[in-house]
Amino acid sequence: MAESKLRTLFLVILCVALLPLDVWAKRAAPQPVKTLLWSVYKIQPSGDGSSAKITVSKICKCYFKPKTITIYEINYLKSLETDVQNLHITKLEIDNGVLWVKTEKDGIFSCNITTGKVKLVKLPQGYEQIKTGKASIVLKFYRTH
Repeated sequence: MAESKLRTLFLVILCVALLPLDVWAKRAAPQPVKTLLWSVYKIQPSGDGSSAKITVSKICKCYFKPKTITIYEINYLKSLETDVQNLHITKLEIDNGVLWVKTEKDGIFSCNITTGKVKLVKLPQGYEQIKTGKASIVLKFYRTH
C-alpha cells in the first residue's frame, strides 16, 4: 500500500517536472493582431507592451513614406515587474475613417490616420492617464487590491 502511494507520488512529481516551462510563465504571450487593410492603407500594429505603435503605409507601390503613430506609452512603476504593467493591443477596427484600437484590459483608443491625433475613449482597467503628448497618451499602472 505504501509502495503504491510512493509510485503515485513519484509519477506526479515526474509529470510536473516534465511540463513545458511556458506553463510556469507569469503571463501568456498575447495573440498577434492581424494587419488591417483599409482603402489604400495597410495598418500594422507593433509594440512590446510598454507602448503601442501603429505603422501606416500605402498598399500601392507609389511613393509614400510609412508613418508610425504612437497610440500610448506606459510609465512603469519601479516597485512592480514590467510584464505585469505591459498593455497589449488585441484588436484594430476602422469605422467611418477612424481607427479604433482595443487593448487587453478593455481600453479603447481612437486615432485619425491622416493627422495622427489619438484620443482616449475608455481607460484600460488598472491604469490612469498621466499625460497626453502630441501624438500619444501616457498611462501609468496602479495596483488594484
